[in-house]
Amino acid sequence: MSEEVYRTKVNIAWHILVIGMVALLIVCFYYYFIFKDLLPLFLFLIGLSLFVIALPFYMFYKIKYVFKWNSLSVVGIFTNLDIPYSSITEVKETSSFFTFYYASYTLMSLDQLDISFDNTSIGKSGMKREWKEIVTISPKMKEEFIARLEAKLNGIKVIRKKRRRDKMTN
Repeated sequence: MSEEVYRTKVNIAWHILVIGMVALLIVCFYYYFIFKDLLPLFLFLIGLSLFVIALPFYMFYKIKYVFKWNSLSVVGIFTNLDIPYSSITEVKETSSFFTFYYASYTLMSLDQLDISFDNTSIGKSGMKREWKEIVTISPKMKEEFIARLEAKLNGIKVIRKKRRRDKMTN
């Protein structure tokens, strides 16, 4: 059985960030040609702008969600997470701009899924510890991703968020 790979979705905030950094680079070039004695500041601003553009760009291509035969693998730039299908308890649609941190795997998308799962570990003393964990992801083809997850897990609880058009019909 082959693995299915889903990429992450990017929100408009990413595009605004890139446009802002390009504008900063243009301003830097403009001031460099006027004030040639500010070369260290100019180089610092160019380096900062390129870093701010390059890091999220690299993160965007690194984040992916892989359906393996026994687990869902969430691969990011800093961490990789393997979630066994048997431990997934629910999938919930969310949208929050403030989940952009290294473990959220969303890269500034507002169309997100919270996957709740049970996690266990065995300590040095041999005691088993269990807790609930949530990972926030944002696959490009969200409906297809949810359908694939539902096919892997019969009876998985999927909580859909209310859409504006749904609220208007009620």
